Amino acid sequence: MSRNDANDYAQRLYARVPAYYRVLDEEQGMPLYALLATVGEQVANIRADLDALWDDFFIETCEDWVVPYLASLTGTHLLANPVGVGRSMFDVRFSNSTPTRPGVENVDVEIGDAETLAAKYPDVADDPRAFQRG
Repeated sequence: MSRNDANDYAQRLYARVPAYYRVLDEEQGMPLYALLATVGEQVANIRADLDALWDDFFIETCEDWVVPYLASLTGTHLLANPVGVGRSMFDVRFSNSTPTRPGVENVDVEIGDAETLAAKYPDVADDPRAFQRG
């Protein structure tokens, strides 16, 4: 039994009911437990939905239909075929349409320092515009 299944939620809810009411419930054929089992099913459905939404926050675990939305939110452009096995953030390329950063990715400029960027992009290291932010 997993910790997120309907029976587990029902049992955990039922355990919080005072003992007096549990005894009365047993005498009457467990209608309260049946109600809590229905509530537990809905809680399990909500939990499964929340888990799926959480997975969609990350490119490595999201469903295929979410990839374009993540790219749009981060201001990136997708490769020709970003969907498939082994998808990772490296499938989403950062690019700039302006000529100020030839061959230098936006994300590198935003988070990197000039010395690291010059080592990574030696072909544009002499261009003073290459590593300017903005």
